[in-house]
Amino acid sequence: MTEPIELCERGSDEIVAYACGKCGSVVGSTSMHGDVAREMASRHCGPWLCRVCGVEHDWSHQTICHDCWRKSRAEREAERDEARFAKATHVAAAEYDGPVADGDEGFWQTIGDAVDELEDDGGEVPAYFWACTEDALKLDANGIIESALEDHHEDAGENISGKDECRLQALLDEWCDTVNVTTWNVDYSRAVVVER
Repeated sequence: MTEPIELCERGSDEIVAYACGKCGSVVGSTSMHGDVAREMASRHCGPWLCRVCGVEHDWSHQTICHDCWRKSRAEREAERDEARFAKATHVAAAEYDGPVADGDEGFWQTIGDAVDELEDDGGEVPAYFWACTEDALKLDANGIIESALEDHHEDAGENISGKDECRLQALLDEWCDTVNVTTWNVDYSRAVVVER
């Protein structure tokens, strides 16, 4: 760390910003960054020390090392998951039929598939999984028409009646039903509890 350069307004002793003592880059203003501005300037060109554990790291311009960041992130995610679980409707696994997820990482067609895969891989089966909601492919006739008419004259859309748009929507709906494109999204309002 280098001693930062204090920057004051001309004719005043009030510090308004700090610059790196090594390269001279203005790093932080006291109005935007407050007390952290001095620390940012002193660490600008390294070495970088983790403000949590004190170890030197190579994650430039960060005040926290990779390990502490990962630990902090895991703690925040655990707190978030606990809060989500507390708010969620709890559904017994035997009463739920559908895909499940363990957050944003793993998705399974059934709770049985999830438990089997995790047990077979020697992993720990969590106390609950999240239910999933279906998001089937849908195409919007109005949006398609608007997009197609962008390069046409201003009044081109007046040549397409509401009835024509409804016919197109019916065709699009029928086509979407035949292509079987479905995405399953995590539903954090329903927790599927694993019976132990």
